[in-house]
Amino acid sequence: MLELDPITILLEILNFLALSLGLYYFLFRPIIQRVETRAAEKAKLEEEIRQNLLEAQQFKQEQETRLMQANDAISQLMDEARDQIERERSQMLAAMRAESEQALKDARVDVQRFQKKELEEFNELLLDTLMTLCGELIEKVSPPALHDSLVQEANDFVWKMGREQAGEVENLRRSLGDRTPTIRFTSTRALNLDQQRMLARSFSALTDRSVNFEFETNPALYGGVQVRVGDILIDNSIAAQLKNIRSEVKKELHTRIANA
Repeated sequence: MLELDPITILLEILNFLALSLGLYYFLFRPIIQRVETRAAEKAKLEEEIRQNLLEAQQFKQEQETRLMQANDAISQLMDEARDQIERERSQMLAAMRAESEQALKDARVDVQRFQKKELEEFNELLLDTLMTLCGELIEKVSPPALHDSLVQEANDFVWKMGREQAGEVENLRRSLGDRTPTIRFTSTRALNLDQQRMLARSFSALTDRSVNFEFETNPALYGGVQVRVGDILIDNSIAAQLKNIRSEVKKELHTRIANA
């Protein structure tokens, strides 16, 4: 039968305990510490990874939010740009429409001005032609007595001027100075001797001095006589009367054209 020595058992137990303690402190404890350290590092790493994931998620959300804001801003800018383009297009169209209307108005004014100018030139030519035809016709159909009566009227006008317009007569005489004036008589046909003497006597009295006389003819007067003495022209010819009629007709035509 096996006999166990208590002391031996006690020593074995103590030896086992010492070995266990030695293994714990020198083997298991470092391993446990390393495991705990690795676990702590792993937990820290996991925490960092989780924090990074959270930050990444937050960054992603922020970027998505910024992207949405950027899209909204871009949409707003595009809307504003479209509105601005539409406003500018409307303004350009309005300006072009106004310019077109003004150009059309100016063109109408130019056309009207051109038409009036052409009409006035045509009227001038028509009046000149009519007055020439009328003068030539009057000259052909009028009796010699008409021409003689016009010469007599010119002579009577001189005497009437001497009686009723003393101021103008005095001005005429002063304007002649001390020189011997030349009085020019122009008639449609040659004046006869009695007519020459009559006119010479009348104008000598009008100027109150000796004068020189020149007599010439101009068929374009169509009848009657023109007398020039100094700066005064006494025109009692058919051409002068036609000229007055022409001025009145021209004035009336001009008024009607302006009011058209």
